[in-house]
Amino acid sequence: MLSQASDLADLRGKELREIRRLFKSIVEQIQESYDPSQVLVADPIFARLGLTDTAIATVCSRGILVLTAAVDLELAVQRRGADALNFDHTRQLEWN
Repeated sequence: MLSQASDLADLRGKELREIRRLFKSIVEQIQESYDPSQVLVADPIFARLGLTDTAIATVCSRGILVLTAAVDLELAVQRRGADALNFDHTRQLEWN
C-alpha cells in the first residue's frame, strides 16, 4: 500500500521533493508485511472491491487506521469493526 500512499500527494516542485524525502525516511525505518494474493481473493469482499481494497481492508485487522476516499472501502472496514476515515470528510474541515 506504500505505492498508493506515495502517489496521493498532489504536489509539485519543492513541496513534492520534501514530501518524498519524508516518505523515504519513514519507509526506510519500517518493516513491510503482506498477504498473498491467493489469500486476498478468498475474502468475500474481493468480488466487490478488488485486490487492492481487499488488501487494505485486511490490514485494518492489525489495528491500522485506514484513510480512504472510497466510501465502499470505508464501510467495509467499519463493518469489520475497525477504524476508517474518509479523506473526503476531512476536506470539509476548515484548516487554519
